Amino acid sequence: MSAVVVEPEPMVDRQVFAAWSVRIPACFHEAFVSEGSYWHASDLRRSVSLTSVVVNDRHGRPIDAPRILRRFPTMKGERVALAPGQSGWAVVVSVAKPRRAARAISGILVADGAVIIATVTSDDLSWAHAIWASIRRDE
Repeated sequence: MSAVVVEPEPMVDRQVFAAWSVRIPACFHEAFVSEGSYWHASDLRRSVSLTSVVVNDRHGRPIDAPRILRRFPTMKGERVALAPGQSGWAVVVSVAKPRRAARAISGILVADGAVIIATVTSDDLSWAHAIWASIRRDE
């Protein structure tokens, strides 16, 4: 019997916005979508979409992360555990066709004065969880 060796997929760290980054497959095609103001990376069956929002008070001071979280309601769906150091929420959702996959992890991550809205679409939820966990705030 011969053994099949599966090589790990080459990954790259991508600085998507000034303060946010994510680890994605090196083969992904990337674009910033001006209409909608979001970054998108994908292949034929998976995708990652990120939108960065700055959240300040009327005096231009950053609003603290717990206050931001109270203002963003959680979506319905199966809750996803966040990686250590992440603050926010995420859920597994079904995705309407036509999409690259039927399932996605969607939610937000917050820091003082900042929100990243993210959707990771894939039928392989363990892959989607790994990508979600790689999203980080770079200060």
